[in-house]
Amino acid sequence: MAMCLLGERLFWGVDVPADRAEAMGWFSRARECGSLRGMLDYGSALFWRGELDGAEAVFRQGAERDWAPAIYWVARIEFARRRLKALPSAKPLIERAADLGSPAARDRAPSRGVAAAV
Repeated sequence: MAMCLLGERLFWGVDVPADRAEAMGWFSRARECGSLRGMLDYGSALFWRGELDGAEAVFRQGAERDWAPAIYWVARIEFARRRLKALPSAKPLIERAADLGSPAARDRAPSRGVAAAV
């Protein structure tokens, strides 16, 4: 957890000068130690840096384990790549993540009457 918190502060520049390269190192180490939060931080940092292929590879590992946040992020990446054309493929992922308890997915699941914008 400490590795993730340090990485988050470094990535966003909270109370310290932003150092995204150093932050990525901390996220990576946390992930390698088996931290799901480390996976989430590392993959989402890749996403925010525009490295969609890398982010997708990270989140597919979590999605294969049926982890709701990872499934949500796979859908979000699909949507970022293809926008409205991605809705048919992203919708089942969002709904699965919502069913597994992802608050972000639950707020965006089309079956719950909410806009499907990921």
